Amino acid sequence: MQVPAAKRQTAMWAPVLHRDGAGQMWLFYAESHPRCLRNEIRSKGAETIPKRFSVGGNIKAMYQGAAEAI
Repeated sequence: MQVPAAKRQTAMWAPVLHRDGAGQMWLFYAESHPRCLRNEIRSKGAETIPKRFSVGGNIKAMYQGAAEAI
């Protein structure tokens, strides 16, 4: 099961698949909020840490065959 490219906005974390009692397959995941993009970190004598999203965010879910994440 994949999140459609049109629904992906930022980094996604911790995917979990779950089959409910009716046999429906669900995908739960966290998606970072767009405002959680951390700036690049530069330090003298150390490697530069690139821009990246903070881990966590909003919990989202979709089920197999769904046209849209809920």
